[in-house]
Amino acid sequence: VFGRRPHRHMNGYSLNGRFKAGLVLPVSVTEPYFSHGQGLFETLRTWNSRPVFLAAHLHRMRTTADLLDLGPMPTNAEVARWIENLVNRLKLKHARVRLHHLCRSDGSADMLITADPVEPMRRLFDPVAVGIAAPIFARGIAMAGLKTMNYMVNRLAERDARKRGFSEALFATTDGLLLEGTRTSLFAVLDGVLTTPSLDLPILPGVTRAAVLIAARQGGLTVAERGFSVHDLERASEAFLTGSVGGIRPIQRFENAHFVPIPGPLTSRVADLAWAMLEHSLELP
Repeated sequence: VFGRRPHRHMNGYSLNGRFKAGLVLPVSVTEPYFSHGQGLFETLRTWNSRPVFLAAHLHRMRTTADLLDLGPMPTNAEVARWIENLVNRLKLKHARVRLHHLCRSDGSADMLITADPVEPMRRLFDPVAVGIAAPIFARGIAMAGLKTMNYMVNRLAERDARKRGFSEALFATTDGLLLEGTRTSLFAVLDGVLTTPSLDLPILPGVTRAAVLIAARQGGLTVAERGFSVHDLERASEAFLTGSVGGIRPIQRFENAHFVPIPGPLTSRVADLAWAMLEHSLELP
């Protein structure tokens, strides 16, 4: 199942740079991050205990915090040091790291960092089956394009998709343009062109999405950022999802449409290019 991870053995977390043993976080029920979900989060992975694309994740979080006036954030260097200390304390080389920017009623904010184990990064992860999100979830999150803690719609849409035999659900506009998954960005090969929904649409500016676009363009591939429909995806020669923890995952089935071969040749080429870029640097160019 997409997103399934090894058994959690997390036995500590970082709060404003201080390691706290156990899994209990003291919370005041009056704080806005608890009572209204007023906060932000980012999810990334570590590779040999080093965070992947950390600067890009923090830029996205800081931009949103400034836009919504959600309080100050620590520096990139501080967060990098806190992550390194946490994963070393937990003895994790390959971890899913979550950064939580928790807003307080006095205008300040806490940085909570958690980490748990994941399988090591791979050039390509296992293929997945995807479907359209159920109508009740069709509109996606309230502030599309911003990674806030109000993610209940995404989680419920993913859970519903699993009940229907899919690994991931795709959101779409009312006029049928595909947007993104509950925790992934979408790519399709249409008439030989690597195509992904444009950021002009209500989608999250995915960090791994950006990495794939950079790698593909540097590798000489033809790339388009534009809207495309359910029908377009059904006729695509290949398609894949990207995510900061899930990496690149070929789509083997979209609703009743099947893609063969898996992975497709362009998907494999993109994976090679992205892997080479990642081996060169753990930050985006």
